[in-house]
Amino acid sequence: MRALLSFSVSALLAVGASGCASGAQQTEPAPPSAAPQAEPSPPPAPSGMSAARPPLTVGSPAPKSDVAVWIHGQQPDFSDSAKTWIVLFWSPAVTPARDSLPRLAKVAQRNRASGVEVVAIACEPVDTVAPLLETPRFKDRVDIVIGCDQDRSAWNDWMKPSWQTNVPACFIVHKGTIAWIGDPREAGAVVEAVLSGRWSPEGRRAMHEERAAALQRSAAFAERTQVAIDRREWDTLLDICREMSADKNPSIAREGRLLVISALQQAGRTDDSFAAADTILRHSTDWETCAELSTMLVSKLFEKPDFQRATMAALKAISLSKQREGLAYASLADVQLRNGQVTAARATLDRALTIIDPWDEEAVRSRIDALQTPP
Repeated sequence: MRALLSFSVSALLAVGASGCASGAQQTEPAPPSAAPQAEPSPPPAPSGMSAARPPLTVGSPAPKSDVAVWIHGQQPDFSDSAKTWIVLFWSPAVTPARDSLPRLAKVAQRNRASGVEVVAIACEPVDTVAPLLETPRFKDRVDIVIGCDQDRSAWNDWMKPSWQTNVPACFIVHKGTIAWIGDPREAGAVVEAVLSGRWSPEGRRAMHEERAAALQRSAAFAERTQVAIDRREWDTLLDICREMSADKNPSIAREGRLLVISALQQAGRTDDSFAAADTILRHSTDWETCAELSTMLVSKLFEKPDFQRATMAALKAISLSKQREGLAYASLADVQLRNGQVTAARATLDRALTIIDPWDEEAVRSRIDALQTPP
């Protein structure tokens, strides 16, 4: 799951093989933690161009380009001050560029109420781009504007004057002005900073400091948690969990709420543990939390796994993800496998594999490999 912390639930589960079992989820690459700069450094000027600054850069008005064919959505108006645009130049033939489509679609989905839209522009013809978009990994999951720049007019308006030579390349346009140019993997964090009004040298410095402070707190929680687990001081662990749950960082808070369930189980307070799980299941609007809860409820931490609660959590994860997240299906497969439903688990994992994001694929393939390995 996407979290700053990696110690909590898996650390406690690790106790139990004398007691319990361990498990970890693969994370999406985090935004860079290095101190932010005032604006991205431009690549070297192409031959024949002098200047240390490209003609199109941060602060420039967004170009008004006419793409030859829009195969999904309509011609965007980059001057619309109510919108924040993520403009991606990509190619079906380039894996990192292809992988950027679902990644940025998620960014737009999270921020659509704030006017965020993604425009993906490829230089290939329609008959090259369209078949890719009909595959399970992209169909119904990439709800963005997509154009085919067959005459390269958009490339000449955006890429060439900004000295970008490779795809994927990403631009963020806010209030008609280019706010950022860079790697699409970083676009989510940048968009959120732009929308919050913090995309300035001072704001980026504050973001960096906040992230560093959160990492320090997570390291401190990790140390204290491990000590409590090693000493089997479950009341102390519960106090740490409550402190984590109140943390201002959402990832730390979520991890604390989930760790409460494990701590209560270890303390022999099974009814309280299930009550805590029910509270999370009832109120959570985050598919990742529900998926992690589902997997936890059938882990070896629980001598008698609650398959009914776990199945409900997994199905809620699938529903909240709008059936678009492979890891949500993987959590259901974990429940089915622990319940002895091997055929059903295999079918669920096959479904997960058709829609899984590339950076999470190994988490599903490892489960499939485990099914194929004799006990």
